[in-house]
Amino acid sequence: MNATERIQVLQQFDSLRAVSWIIGILALIANISVIIWMVCYMYNPLRWFSQRNPRNITNNPYLLIIFNLAVADLLGALYLIILAISDATFKINGDFQTPNGTYINNWIVSPTCFLERILSQVSLLMSIFITFFITVSRFIQVVCPYSGLEVTIKKSRIALLSLWIISFTIAIVGAVESSHVSLRKQDHLSILGFLCQLESLETPVIIGIVYSELLLGIIGYVGTIILYLIIACKLKKTRSSINSINRSKAESKIHLIIAWIVLLRTQQYHDSSYIGKLS
Repeated sequence: MNATERIQVLQQFDSLRAVSWIIGILALIANISVIIWMVCYMYNPLRWFSQRNPRNITNNPYLLIIFNLAVADLLGALYLIILAISDATFKINGDFQTPNGTYINNWIVSPTCFLERILSQVSLLMSIFITFFITVSRFIQVVCPYSGLEVTIKKSRIALLSLWIISFTIAIVGAVESSHVSLRKQDHLSILGFLCQLESLETPVIIGIVYSELLLGIIGYVGTIILYLIIACKLKKTRSSINSINRSKAESKIHLIIAWIVLLRTQQYHDSSYIGKLS
């Protein structure tokens, strides 16, 4: 890298620019809308007179889980929006000089990139955790309704709080370790670095985090599909007690859920690209 060179955050990858802007804006609008609707519905005084026991995120575990999933996805949307804005405004300086006289990519050591690492990791982990949590809760309700394993609001609060703490802890540790790696690298132009992902597989901490996330993603993905297939089979076996119209609707919803889970959660496995850095 020479002293006069200027590089954009997303370099020559125009497809990444388009994805960052389009998906980021759509996800931002969608998740903010869900969050605002749930909060406004909870504090709407009129509904307290129209319903004896109105359901909201304070007393219904499933609404609370969906609310937390929307927040987790909102963090992912913020990651994309910040990345897109940074690409348009932040020019990477090739003449940023370190004390030992070498050049370094000043984007990957910036506070913004540090924040981006945390946002991406928390969003990734919480999406995996909550998606699987939803699947397990549905499985218990449909397949094991009398098992005594009911998902209550108290259990949901404890579980979700624990998952948030775990996710933020892992994300912060990974971001700090990755920043240390970035400071030791000269003329670093890796696309993963520009995307503010964990910086290569160079330390035991990052190796542990990356492969743990990959394993969690695979287990969550496969487990979700298996459990929803079992739910679908259970509904099919009990269809004799349901009229044909309701049965068709129930089975269709399950199939749609499976399809959406497969399509929307495939992006969680972008961390598998890190394996390529070992070769």
